[in-house]
Amino acid sequence: MSNRGAKQLKVAWGASRRLAPREAVYEAWRQVLPGVEDPSLFLCFFTPNYFPDQIFAEFNFLLERFPGWCLAGLSSAGVLSPRGVCEQGLVVLRLSGAGLVAATSLARLERWRAFRYGQEAGRNLQEDGIASPGTIFLFYDSYAEGITPFLWGLYDALGPGFAYVGGGGVALGKGSIQLTEKGWTSGGAVVAGVKGLEVTALADHGWRPCSNPFFITQAQGRVVKGIDGFPARDLYLKLAGVKGCSVAEVGWTRPLGFPRLTGDFLLRDPLKELPDGSIEFVSEVPAQGAAFLMEASGLEGVTERVVRRGLALLGAPLFALLVCCFSNYRLVGARAVSMPRECQGMPWAGFLSLGEIAATGGVPLVQNRTVALALGR
Repeated sequence: MSNRGAKQLKVAWGASRRLAPREAVYEAWRQVLPGVEDPSLFLCFFTPNYFPDQIFAEFNFLLERFPGWCLAGLSSAGVLSPRGVCEQGLVVLRLSGAGLVAATSLARLERWRAFRYGQEAGRNLQEDGIASPGTIFLFYDSYAEGITPFLWGLYDALGPGFAYVGGGGVALGKGSIQLTEKGWTSGGAVVAGVKGLEVTALADHGWRPCSNPFFITQAQGRVVKGIDGFPARDLYLKLAGVKGCSVAEVGWTRPLGFPRLTGDFLLRDPLKELPDGSIEFVSEVPAQGAAFLMEASGLEGVTERVVRRGLALLGAPLFALLVCCFSNYRLVGARAVSMPRECQGMPWAGFLSLGEIAATGGVPLVQNRTVALALGR
């Protein structure tokens, strides 16, 4: 992206594993704050054991002295930093610079109104001074309906002159929290727009086809009712060649892949079977689309591969945001988020996700089973 970086961009990261929200926020804050006076955006990711009211209250108190500083983040089942994967803790990434302009918008997600809400979020950012070329960070509740039309509405308002990156938080058994300097919500999305960064956003996965193609003959949103004209659950398990297992059990190792014109695949993660024989997926499924069952192929090296691709596109980055699929982490552990040696010493942060977004100069898509990356300077 031909997006001029902020003058003397300063980046820092901080993390804490303390149990008390106040202590965790203050420990991370002390690591990122020294010497900062320029406009700043703080990206914060925390695990679901913290009460959001307390996390927001502590950040709100700290940010009161700095009007114009912005905060965006979410809760998820694991947070990422140079310390590795933390399943209980908090991480903060600070971006600041004299030429930086940042703004946030907190939005609801509802399937039938999501496109309009996305448009409204985009217009809110424009009113606050965000214009192309720029960067859009989008963090949302992976269990909420409507992220795909929301993303389309956002793109409709802002257009292709942005790098889009983000993902959906996963909080097992409850909704993810979305957080800004203005407040917090659950079941929604937070959008942070930034002008003054040079960013490239890209994604990769470690999956390949392992079946003959089949067709999604009936689908609505995240629910697939028919495959090749048969009940989705029955035919999915038959294609996977298993008996006596649930969709949730098989879905870990057999996501769906929809071929794209680029030669790659748009992956969809089966979540669970419904009483009527339908299958609910993590993200919206293309109706009337051809698909394949997919099998793992080099999941352990996906993060290193996508980071090296990014380094080839944007030399000498000053920071990285990493969004890694929670399902991949469950399959291969910390190897799923192993950063290459070339990134030693570079500030970065991220989280485990269900749903990933990464696009530079094109239409952004919600992907599954993917590692999404933003490198910036």
